[in-house]
Amino acid sequence: MITTSAARRFWPLLAKFVLGATVLLWFFASMFNGLHTQVILAAVSALAFNAVSSALTARESLQLAWLGATVFASPALLLAALGLGDLLFQGKPGPMLFWLGTGIVTTAAGLGGAWLVERRCGRR
Repeated sequence: MITTSAARRFWPLLAKFVLGATVLLWFFASMFNGLHTQVILAAVSALAFNAVSSALTARESLQLAWLGATVFASPALLLAALGLGDLLFQGKPGPMLFWLGTGIVTTAAGLGGAWLVERRCGRR
């Protein structure tokens, strides 16, 4: 059974997943409608949010910040896994590599924010 404090710690992770999926949908819709400024705005806001939220979480728990950075980027990583089908069945690596790159860059922004706070404030 999950204790109350553990359950309370993981609600923000669920919120980060939903927000990551929403930003990815915004990015995806803007990309296919040719709204280039919206694509850039979605990408920059995703990177900034993941970096700042992971940095704020790292003040409490570094492991939770790492997990949160990965959870926020997991919708893009799931699309990369779906793009693996294009690679295997049609020989087109483009979609998989694009979404994998998107997920890696978003995760790196969150991990960078957590690392910066950890380096600056040290272990607690």
